[in-house]
Amino acid sequence: MLPRRDLISKLTIPRLPDTRLLAHWGGRSVKRPHPVLVVGLLFVPVGVAATPILSIDLDPATPGTQSSRSVAVGESFEVDVLLTGDGSTLFDTLGIDMPFNDTGIVLGFSAPALAGAMADNALLAFDVLAFSSITSGASLATAAEPPSAGFASGIGGVVYASLGGPFDLVSVGAEFSLIRASFLGLAVGQSTIGIVPIFGGPLLAFEGNPVAVDLAFGEVTVTATGPTPALEPSTLFLLVVGIAGLASGRRHDERRRVSRRHPFS
Repeated sequence: MLPRRDLISKLTIPRLPDTRLLAHWGGRSVKRPHPVLVVGLLFVPVGVAATPILSIDLDPATPGTQSSRSVAVGESFEVDVLLTGDGSTLFDTLGIDMPFNDTGIVLGFSAPALAGAMADNALLAFDVLAFSSITSGASLATAAEPPSAGFASGIGGVVYASLGGPFDLVSVGAEFSLIRASFLGLAVGQSTIGIVPIFGGPLLAFEGNPVAVDLAFGEVTVTATGPTPALEPSTLFLLVVGIAGLASGRRHDERRRVSRRHPFS
């Protein structure tokens, strides 16, 4: 009989598998993914779906899209309706109207609205109200009836269609003007300038199916008088010098008057 120490040394003790690395799957052992790898896979960033943007720019002369503006009664200003691409969305048809005056007759047209540059990129560019084709810069008809519930005024609507394929407007940030309108402040108040579809259809469509689009309206405030312009540094300096000159001249005149009254003082 073997001593206890020798008996223990002769026993074969099976080595248990490393349960962190092995797993039983369908009768065979396979490697189990490392926990850190699993966590990493769970948190792989997923791209957020983007959409094109239809926006109102209340000051086309200023870089960027201006969504708010203050004007005085009698002051005129221009507005652009813009379409900005998102880098992936395809569309072949676009139909919009531009309603305004949602709180009373605050704004009016100072000149006819014009078709934007998009008209030159469409095989079909159409003025809905005038029922005629248009090109970039063409005058648009003005609607006699409210184009949308809650608004008192509009332009009547335009349709742009590529006919035969999507518009070449999928690059990120690609931007086209759809409408250029010239407004006039008529009365004190506020007005939203919006974007709505025509005839209840989609704003954008591709092969007859609606395409999602984000909207950014404009808010115009009409005041009794225009905002007081801030003095530029050069203007302020000249004003100070002028005031100092006037004060110096007045002191000089005062001294001359005193010397005449008391010539020997």
